[in-house]
Amino acid sequence: MAWRLALGWMVAVLPLLTGACRQAVAAESSSTTPGLQQRTSVATPGTAPSTSAPVVQPRTVGTSLAGATTGAVPSQTGGTSSSAPSSPSPAGPALLGVNPAQALQDTESALQPVRAAVGRKDFIAAARDIEALLQADLPRFVSLWATDPGLAPLRDSEPGRALAARLPRLEASWRTALTQGLPVVWWKPAAPRSEEGDDSGAFTTPPPAVLRAGVYLPKQGRFVPAGPLEPGAITARLSTDRASVLLVRGALGLGLTSMLTDLEVSVRDAVTGSPMTPVRSPTPDYRGPQALQWSEVRGKWAFRVQNGDQTNPTQPQFSGWRDVATESGHRNRSVSAQGELVSEGSVLIGFPDGWMRDGGKLVEQSTQRSIPHDTVPAKHPFLQAVTVGDAVWVSSVESWCDASTPEPTSILRHVVERVARDNKRVRIHEGSGGASLMSLPDGGLIIQVDKEARLVPANVTTWKAATALPEGVLLTTPLQPKVCHAL
Repeated sequence: MAWRLALGWMVAVLPLLTGACRQAVAAESSSTTPGLQQRTSVATPGTAPSTSAPVVQPRTVGTSLAGATTGAVPSQTGGTSSSAPSSPSPAGPALLGVNPAQALQDTESALQPVRAAVGRKDFIAAARDIEALLQADLPRFVSLWATDPGLAPLRDSEPGRALAARLPRLEASWRTALTQGLPVVWWKPAAPRSEEGDDSGAFTTPPPAVLRAGVYLPKQGRFVPAGPLEPGAITARLSTDRASVLLVRGALGLGLTSMLTDLEVSVRDAVTGSPMTPVRSPTPDYRGPQALQWSEVRGKWAFRVQNGDQTNPTQPQFSGWRDVATESGHRNRSVSAQGELVSEGSVLIGFPDGWMRDGGKLVEQSTQRSIPHDTVPAKHPFLQAVTVGDAVWVSSVESWCDASTPEPTSILRHVVERVARDNKRVRIHEGSGGASLMSLPDGGLIIQVDKEARLVPANVTTWKAATALPEGVLLTTPLQPKVCHAL
C-alpha cells in the first residue's frame, strides 16, 4: 500500500518540478541574451561601438548653449566624475559628433575632468569621460589619447585597455559616417577685436573662431568633424572620396590692397588628423595680392595661385595647377576650379563638366545649349553653375567698390537663379553677401547665401520651401564686404 502511495505522489509532483526547472532555465537564458547581443553588435554611424569589454557611459562634452540638446546621448550629467568607482553598464545608442548649436570648448578644458579622474585613480570615470570626447570629436582627441603623458596611467589600466580595444570600431563608424552626411563646414565668426592695445592686426582679418570640415547628419542633427582642430585655418574642405581634409592657413589682409599672405597648405587624414603627405606652400614667403583656387577630383587635391604682378585686375592670371596630394609640381588641369579663397573670405566657383563661359553666355559644349548671362567680370568676379536634373542652378556674386559717392561704398550682393531646359529663369534668392552652390548625388543641392545655408531636395524649387541648416553649418567661409578707400 505504501509503495502505491509513493508512486502516486511522484507521478503527480514530478511534472510540476520539471516544468518549474524549465521555466527557471528559460528565464535565466532570456536575461542573458540581450547582453550577448549587445556585445556582438556591429557599430553603425551615429551609434557607439560595443565589444565584449565593459562599455563606459558617454557624457555630454563642451559647453552647451542655452536650450541646446545633444541628441540621443544616454547620460546628460556634467562636471567632474564622482570619485567612487562605479560598475560599468552597457551603454545605449550614442550619436557621433556634436550638436552644432554647442559652443566649442577648448581642448585642455575639455580634458580637465579626465585628468582629475586619473589623478584620483578613478580609471572607470576617466575612461568614460575620454570616450565621450572621442565620440564627439575623434580627430581632435584620438592623438591625445594615444600620446599624452598625463593619460599614460589610464592607458595602462583595465578600463583604458578596454577602451583601446573599442577604438578601431569607433574609427570604422566614423569613416562610414563621413560618407553618409552632407559635406559642409562648421563655422563660427572670429571674436570682435578689442579697441584697446596692440593695433598690429588692424589691417588683417582674424581667422574664424571655429572652422572644421566634416559632414552634417540631418536626421540625427549632428555635425561629425573631420581633420584636426587647426588654429588659424582660413579654409577647410573635406574629400569624401579619399577621407582627406585640405587645410589652408594664412593671413587675410584688408588694407589698401587686399592680400593673402604666408599661405600654408596641408592635407590631413579625416579621422586621425595625421598628415597624409608632405605639402609645400603654394608660393613660399610670397606676400602680395593673391587668390588661391582649389579643386578636388576623386580625392586628389590641387590649387593654383593668382599672379601678384597682374596688370588687369578684372582678368586675373593664375599659375598652373599643382597637385598637393603628390607634390608632382605644376601641371595643367582640365577641371574647373571648385572654390576660391580671397582676403574677403571664400566662395565656390566653376561650372559643371562640359560647360564653359563664352563671353556673356554659359555654353554646354556637347549640345550647344547656351544660357545668356549678363554679369560683368569686373563687378561679378564669382560665378558658379551646377546641374540638377535638366536644370542649371547659377549663382553670381557682385563685389566691388562704388566710388561715385563721397565715401566709397562696398558692394557685395548675390543672385541665385534656376534655369530650365527651355532657358526659363526663376530667381531663387537675391540679397547682400556672397552665395555658393553644391549639388548632391540624390538630385538635390545645398545653397548658401551670406551666412545661411539651406538643403534643397530634388522636388523643391524655391528658397522658402528649402530646409534651413543649423546656424554656422555652411558650404564655405562667408564673404565679407571689401574695405574701400578714397583715392
